[in-house]
Amino acid sequence: MDRREGRQGPSEWALGQHFMARIEALLPDHRFRVVVNGRGMLLQLPGSTLLGETLELVVLAKTDRDVIAGPIVYTPLKTALSTMRRWAASRVSNLSSVVGTCRREVNKWILKA
Repeated sequence: MDRREGRQGPSEWALGQHFMARIEALLPDHRFRVVVNGRGMLLQLPGSTLLGETLELVVLAKTDRDVIAGPIVYTPLKTALSTMRRWAASRVSNLSSVVGTCRREVNKWILKA
């Protein structure tokens, strides 16, 4: 980002901080010029980003020079719980199958002894 645009250093950003970024332009070096809180910044964003789009981002990490942010992805609670239940059920089913197989193998070994 150009210092003349009011550079906001990494120390001014908090981990987990949410912010809105409005996409203004795609630059020749494949970075995007965005506006955050009235200040111009340059961001590296996915190629699918659209000019004029507004993204809600969150600060994920920072170094002495850079701030690393990513998109906020909201998953409806009902969908998240449903997905977790299906995952847990498949693990229990798999575990039951493994336990059953082990039990049969142990019984075969005991009968042979």
